[in-house]
Order: sequence, then C-alpha cells, then structure tokens
Amino acid sequence: MLGRADKAISCLERARLFGTLPKSWLENDPDLDSLRSRPRFQAFLNQLKE
Repeated sequence: MLGRADKAISCLERARLFGTLPKSWLENDPDLDSLRSRPRFQAFLNQLKE
C-alpha cells in the first residue's frame, strides 16, 4: 500500500524465522494483494509448506 513491497516481503521472510506463517493466510489476506503478483513473493510462497 505504501509502495514498499520489498520491505514488506523482507519482513515476512524474517517473521518466518520466528515461527510459521500460514500459507493460506498469505494467499488470501487482502492486505497482501499488492504483493501477490511479485516474483519474490511467489518464490517465498513456494518455499512454504501447505
């Protein structure tokens, strides 16, 4: 939303180090809509287990 997609993805990557992030949440939360088309976000999702 603020145009800082790389920073947002970095934060998600760091958060994953401290626990699990539900893949279904990342795929469906409307707050993350602006990130879903980015290759880095897609690569991040592909690293997560179902």
